[in-house]
Amino acid sequence: MSLFKRKKHPAPAIVIAPDKFKGTLSAAEAAEVIRRALADILPSARVEICPMADGGEGTAGIIARRRGLVREARYLPDPLGSMHSVEYFACGGEVVVDSAAAVGLAVVEESRRDPMASSSYPLGRLVKELVDEGAESVTVGIGGTATVDGGAGFLQALGASYFTVDGDELPSPLTAARLGDIFSVDFSGVPRRKMREVLHGLADVDVPLEGSLDFAAQKGVAAADMERLRTGLENFRQAVDEALMPQSGAGRFHGAGGGLGYAMERVLGCHMEPGGEYVARLYDIFGGNEKPELVITGEGCIDAQTTAGKVVWQLYTEAHALGIPVLALVGKNRLGEAPEGMAIEAAEPFLRGYELTRGRAVLTLDVAARQALAAICVRMWP
Repeated sequence: MSLFKRKKHPAPAIVIAPDKFKGTLSAAEAAEVIRRALADILPSARVEICPMADGGEGTAGIIARRRGLVREARYLPDPLGSMHSVEYFACGGEVVVDSAAAVGLAVVEESRRDPMASSSYPLGRLVKELVDEGAESVTVGIGGTATVDGGAGFLQALGASYFTVDGDELPSPLTAARLGDIFSVDFSGVPRRKMREVLHGLADVDVPLEGSLDFAAQKGVAAADMERLRTGLENFRQAVDEALMPQSGAGRFHGAGGGLGYAMERVLGCHMEPGGEYVARLYDIFGGNEKPELVITGEGCIDAQTTAGKVVWQLYTEAHALGIPVLALVGKNRLGEAPEGMAIEAAEPFLRGYELTRGRAVLTLDVAARQALAAICVRMWP
């Protein structure tokens, strides 16, 4: 914790920039809990509140508030084909949408979830409709999906065709279960140049296509289906390589959104970047003349997946490069020891075995924040 040094500024600049605490608190709600704790412990602090997102659920709403976009919605199928309302934000020719809003885990009841039978087709249908209607810029938050189809369904909705070894066209919507049946692909019906110009992807993780397998189990893929999914994704990649120029090396962000990143970057050639980095730029957290003396971030669970580009790690990486200490307030710490320049305080121990509810999430986050901030503020601003 060598970066947590004594400071002389009587009114330090502190940024509060948590991600959501999945299932309990939105990013804005978590930020408010932390703000109240900080106000009691260090009332002289000049605080900037920056609710964060990494490309997953909630990203579009945060961007929309910063850019003045208006909420809209339309009915589309969910990943399993049932109709539901999909939220997005627009103004003029600019549109922002979360892939999670169209094909996310949250839109499929837990009892219905079946990733192998799910398709990213509905997101592709939405994007096609928006572009056909004149959208000039479509930013897609890529993360939190219920799908693991490598983006094959998404591309099918844009005009891609898939064929078996016998030459039969595979029906839509294509699901992860049919990836192994693909022998050849035809992208001639996909307006790739137009999509490359219009689409912009914000990925929640920076992993290759095979990295999407690391998230498959938490989406509900059974252990017995893992090998089928792995070989299906590899088969899909080989078919794409035969249709396009082979790509050397593993592409960045390809595993985001169950492979949506692969479809957008590899096939369409869209610009991709970390969602957390993009949102941080909107707030100009590190770009102003006055840098913060402390960054407070957080999320529901910090673990090995966090280091693949999640909000906490994105902010830590940028802050650490500038010599700014970071406090991560989390629900659960599964990462272990904090890296140099970061302190981690988990709320989970304060539950004392009780079931996690929204009310208890507020209470335990407040206690964790006060405990960590009391120690840090005494050290940095005695």
